[in-house]
Amino acid sequence: MTFQVMIELVARCLEGMGIAVVFAGGVAAIVNFARRLIAGDAFEAGSSTLRERLARATLLGLEFLVAADIIATVAAVPTPANLLMLTGIILLRTFLSATLVLEVEGRWPWSAAPREVHSLPFSAHS
Repeated sequence: MTFQVMIELVARCLEGMGIAVVFAGGVAAIVNFARRLIAGDAFEAGSSTLRERLARATLLGLEFLVAADIIATVAAVPTPANLLMLTGIILLRTFLSATLVLEVEGRWPWSAAPREVHSLPFSAHS
């Protein structure tokens, strides 16, 4: 097996993992949503949780797919057309990732995550 074939196999495996993550995360989110509806939870509360879980599964799957695209493009002969296509794919997926993070976490990916403030116990011993 040549190096080129091995790299292409790795890229295909990463693509499969990305698809599997999105699929499994989607199924798990839908099953959880159905359970909550059967248990009598409000539709609005369940649907927001469903959207968040679907977005998180999609984000994780996109990470695998971007890695697969990078590996596949590097393994192939880097023609200007291949590099342009990779650039477009990465820009599109980066935009999707940024908007999903904004929707799920309420912040842009490059913004610092809000930190929890832990207060120290006050001691009167001075």
